[in-house]
Order: sequence, then C-alpha cells, then structure tokens
Amino acid sequence: MSIALMSIPLKQAILEDCVILADEALRMRLKDKYPAVYERIQKRRALK
Repeated sequence: MSIALMSIPLKQAILEDCVILADEALRMRLKDKYPAVYERIQKRRALK
C-alpha cells in the first residue's frame, strides 16, 4: 500500500510529489533556462 492510499495519514503524499536536491549553480541554470518552472518551485517552497 502506498502512502497516497492510506486512509488516515498524518500527512498526505501524492505520487507526483518529489524531492529534488540542487546546489546553487544548478538552481541558477534552471532559473536562466526555465524561468517559469523556477518561479513555480519558489512559490511551492514558500508554502512550507
């Protein structure tokens, strides 16, 4: 049974959620090449 299918989870995880680790150089490349994606990531990070 996956976490997303648990009936009473303390926190819910969706199968599409993921964790990505990126150093500053990779974040800046992402920002330069895909600014819309970078902005979505920043907005998502602000929710935590």
